Amino acid sequence: MEHIKEVKDRSINVDDKIAGLKFSKNSKYVYSVSSNGTISVYKFSVDSGDDENPIFKRKAESSRNKASVIFHQFIKPEELKVNSRNDKIDYLLITAEKTESQSSIDVSVFSINDDEILEISKSTIDSLNDVNNIHITYDISGKLIILENEPKLTIKAYDLPFVNNGHRIEIGGVFKHERKDSPTSVACASSNRILVTKGSTVALIDIQYEALLSSLDLYSRSKDTDNLKPPRDAVLLNVPSVNGNTLKSKKTFALLILKNTKENYSQIQHVSIDVGLGKLRDALVSLPSVDDSQSDQFTSFTSYFTKQDQQHSGVNKSEAEKLNSQINQSNDELGEVYSKLVEIKNSGDVRLLENSIVSYLKNKPFGELFEDGEFKAYEYEKDRFVDPRFFTQLTLLLFEHDIKTDTITLDVSNEDSIPEYGLTYILTHPLFPIKYSHDRPLLHAPIFLVGIS
Repeated sequence: MEHIKEVKDRSINVDDKIAGLKFSKNSKYVYSVSSNGTISVYKFSVDSGDDENPIFKRKAESSRNKASVIFHQFIKPEELKVNSRNDKIDYLLITAEKTESQSSIDVSVFSINDDEILEISKSTIDSLNDVNNIHITYDISGKLIILENEPKLTIKAYDLPFVNNGHRIEIGGVFKHERKDSPTSVACASSNRILVTKGSTVALIDIQYEALLSSLDLYSRSKDTDNLKPPRDAVLLNVPSVNGNTLKSKKTFALLILKNTKENYSQIQHVSIDVGLGKLRDALVSLPSVDDSQSDQFTSFTSYFTKQDQQHSGVNKSEAEKLNSQINQSNDELGEVYSKLVEIKNSGDVRLLENSIVSYLKNKPFGELFEDGEFKAYEYEKDRFVDPRFFTQLTLLLFEHDIKTDTITLDVSNEDSIPEYGLTYILTHPLFPIKYSHDRPLLHAPIFLVGIS
């Protein structure tokens, strides 16, 4: 075992507050960016006799204030496909700085090596509500991501280096159960997939397909009206970005701080994350709307072409609209089917309800029922591909659902009211909502069914 070696240290004086540091690839130099925008190159040395002044620096613009840099990131040149003199570029540095306006920022990209700092691009992003109330991160697909809190919780994505093709996505519906003034944070998890937190909820969002991939409430007890706990706020500390295009590169994790501001303590949480493969098939759940009146709008598939796709010159707009129209028709069908099932539920005909649900999910046209009387189980290759939210709503129709507590019950006192045919199917389905599996009536239901079969 190697013994612990003495490590030398050395302090140097700097003129401005350092916002970030990065070692050169050969570890002989240190690159720094100051809070006022000054970029410097230092020779890495612990010898007190060496000059502590930077080898050279690029001074900030004189008009900048002392804390104008609100975001910075060192990245590899190939991430932005910067090919010019690529072998001589050590890193690219992205900075976002405040301007004299509270509604705009300047975004710059610099190339850095041990003897040169060059500005590659400088662009301005306007129409921000308040630069003091935004969060910024870098997406490894080559985008700058801005999370804006007001007036609506919104993601804005810009292609670098020239902040082209600004793309806007409203995500407030994902967090509508959180307090409006809850703090937020954002980080990149993979290409076109970002993590966003608000309150105690963390969500994985695909910005390319505008879809909710997954969400998790780290402290749902704060929403329990029967046993209300002080709210907690999750803030992202670190998320290692992964490629997310193979089975081996789709797993990562997030480190978060979960704060209890009322009782003045915090805890660090580790959350494992599967970012998927970045395919359309992963993006099954569209981003929910803040408007509760749209809760019965379902998505069987997301659109082939997003609004951003249709802006590209290589996309045939009429063909894109035609394909999207076909998708919308399928989505409308889900809404119509659900409305008819609600009518059957209200009529009290349990047998018709469960047979209609199972038959439709087994890929029969709505209204065409099974007559063989045999119990059905989920079959991956044969059954209908549906929106998880749609499946959840169908599941709730088979139970008595308490909206206030979001719990389900089953009347086992009356054999005729037990949808055993429907339960047999939904309990074998991979989309069965896990959160209801802990409700006692549901856990008891299969045991009861075994006794009567």
